[in-house]
Amino acid sequence: GAGGFRAPVVPTAEPRLAQLLRLAREMELEARYDEACALHEERLCLAENDSELWLEYGKFLLRAGRGAKAEAALREAISIAPSDGEALTAYGCLLFARDKMVEAEVMLRGAVDASPESPLAWALVAVMYTQQGREYDARRSFKYATSLTGNADRLNLDLAESLVHLCAEPLVAASLDLHLASTRKSNSEAPEDRA
Repeated sequence: GAGGFRAPVVPTAEPRLAQLLRLAREMELEARYDEACALHEERLCLAENDSELWLEYGKFLLRAGRGAKAEAALREAISIAPSDGEALTAYGCLLFARDKMVEAEVMLRGAVDASPESPLAWALVAVMYTQQGREYDARRSFKYATSLTGNADRLNLDLAESLVHLCAEPLVAASLDLHLASTRKSNSEAPEDRA
């Protein structure tokens, strides 16, 4: 925490958990990460068995560059709600960034199991497989993701956008690279307009 920093109790109609989250976000915007961390921890003291609070705290810690604490918070979120696709994705992305591929695959496949109809979950697994050099698995996963959306054109771009808030730079970059490669391929295969 921040050496005992606590948010003042201000009379308001806003519920305390929401008030603390709002204040934590304000502190984060001002790059006052220790105070934001303390506010998130105060929220956890009020509802320690709430997986959403642990997930929010973990995502904040990722943005604040506190990977070890983020890993612990995300593990706690998953221990409370083992099939929370967003927590599994966040933790899988963190593990991927740390080059812990076996563990990352378990988490990201768990996210697919938690949300089997999510094209982004399938696309993320495809990107992970591509990065591992598992082209066959990558093609199969991406084909299934595409079947869920009916449109592959923006899928990797949408995936990259969805990963930015998780500070998953390696996967964001890989998703964008795949999107650009797909766009170039589509443009080179398009018939030329004849005037």
